[in-house]
Amino acid sequence: MIDFHSHLLPGIDDGSKNVRMSVAMLNESKMQKIDISVATPHFYFNKDTEKMIQKRDKVFEKLIQYMEKKNIDFPEIILGFEVYLSRDILDEPNLDGLLITGTNTMLVEMPLAKWNEDIFKRLEFLLYKGYDIIIAHPERYQEVCGKEEYDRLFSYGCVGQFNAASLIYPNTREFTFSMIKEGKIKLIGSDAHNLGTRANIMEIAADFIRKRLGDEVLDNMKDTAEHYLGRR
Repeated sequence: MIDFHSHLLPGIDDGSKNVRMSVAMLNESKMQKIDISVATPHFYFNKDTEKMIQKRDKVFEKLIQYMEKKNIDFPEIILGFEVYLSRDILDEPNLDGLLITGTNTMLVEMPLAKWNEDIFKRLEFLLYKGYDIIIAHPERYQEVCGKEEYDRLFSYGCVGQFNAASLIYPNTREFTFSMIKEGKIKLIGSDAHNLGTRANIMEIAADFIRKRLGDEVLDNMKDTAEHYLGRR
């Protein structure tokens, strides 16, 4: 499996606190048969972009060096960001630096509010730039947005990535399944932040999908992830 959304890098956001926690999270990923983890720390535009990229790369190198020194086997890690769709996105000169490394793909977090014309204009700006847009956990917004907003969002050709935990909770399970069936959601991510309340439960979610929709849906999610990571 490919985990398209995780917060496993140490000490950079509200995810992993340190290298040891990151190693434990990666070990959990490996046990859950995850081949690739996309590390997507939060990016908000109240931070210096260049400094944030440098910090991400530095903690990544620290993590890799530690695991190699300890001879720890781990899934492949690909770097990216979870980019918040704020108004400041229109003035950011280095949007390319926020893409998933080696791709034209950006993981975007929508505002937790009813999506109005201003919000859609920001999205249109990114699409005009030619980026492939993945929407992080679209199921999260069902209480503030309705069918009209969702239909417009996905009419742009964006692809949804749902959080594994959304299949565990009854208030998000059916909504998530419906968007998978409609072809709006095509990717899965753990959105793992720690080893406790926001742990990686990708394998459990995969079993839900397998039993409800079949192995083909999981295979298609992996194929889609490989496409957006430039592996196909």
